[in-house]
Amino acid sequence: MAYVMFAMLFVLLIIGVVITATIGNSRQAGEQETGMRAYYVARSGVEAAYESLLTTEPSLLTGPAVNSFLNNGAMVLNDTLSFDQGTAEVTVSCTGTGFDRRIRIRSVGTIDGVSRTVALEFYLHYDKHPEMYWSK
Repeated sequence: MAYVMFAMLFVLLIIGVVITATIGNSRQAGEQETGMRAYYVARSGVEAAYESLLTTEPSLLTGPAVNSFLNNGAMVLNDTLSFDQGTAEVTVSCTGTGFDRRIRIRSVGTIDGVSRTVALEFYLHYDKHPEMYWSK
């Protein structure tokens, strides 16, 4: 009888450990999924801002608007973009002078209280500096 009680106690202990581990893994997987969704919302914010800089007629990067936005020293523009499942707080900033003028688009994507940040940096003059840098 004592052996049976000990075996049942041992089996119940193992079941408890397995259930606790399963619940913890499920919670962690859910948090990772939400984090990835927030990352993609942030990335979408950067891509939307980049696209609007290039496709606005005239382009904010090459047209007359470049004088008001890019050539007045360091400037910052902020906007909030709403997506189906979250929001992206987008900041466009410009620093440097002449051919070294650099544009940085930073986006913080938020879904269900989880935030991820993505940034893209590039130089205004592609012919002199064709590099683009994505942050992680």
